[in-house]
Amino acid sequence: MSSPDADAQCEAFLAAQETILERVDMTPLITDTHRYVAREGFATHVFSGYWDISALRITG
Repeated sequence: MSSPDADAQCEAFLAAQETILERVDMTPLITDTHRYVAREGFATHVFSGYWDISALRITG
């Protein structure tokens, strides 16, 4: 991952992902099953997994 070459970084990351998933070295502590829906004319965003009502915007 410390290689300056982007392709080498991707290969290292892929190898790490495969090892973690194959050996089950770690498991997620939570899975987010929530869906955030805004009607037409409104926009909302989720930041770092949390919906922030102050990010709700009227778009039209």
